[in-house]
Amino acid sequence: MKSEYQGQLAVIRAETLLKHKEAEIAEKDREIARLNCQLQQGDREINALNSELNKGLHELKLKYKNLIAQFIQERANKLEMDSKNKSIQTCQNLFKKAQKRIYLLQCENKFVKQENLNLRNKVKMLRV
Repeated sequence: MKSEYQGQLAVIRAETLLKHKEAEIAEKDREIARLNCQLQQGDREINALNSELNKGLHELKLKYKNLIAQFIQERANKLEMDSKNKSIQTCQNLFKKAQKRIYLLQCENKFVKQENLNLRNKVKMLRV
């Protein structure tokens, strides 16, 4: 009889161990399911961030292209302005030279008129 109880006891122990192992497996299955949910949530967040990053990168590329185009246009405008300023400076220099020349000619004309007047006066005196 003792061996019969020992056999039943062994069966009960085996069933208890089996139930314990099944409970452990069920707990591990729940943990795996929870971790899978976290992993899927993490994947969704990564995908959303990646999408946001790509959108931001696209916007930056567009802004960079616009800034480059603006820089090129401003550089062309500056070169054109520099060229026009150089032409204006050349014209101003020519104008100043012309003003000096006009002043010299006016002085010379005044001197010649005075000389002419002096000569006429001498001629008048000689006639008298």
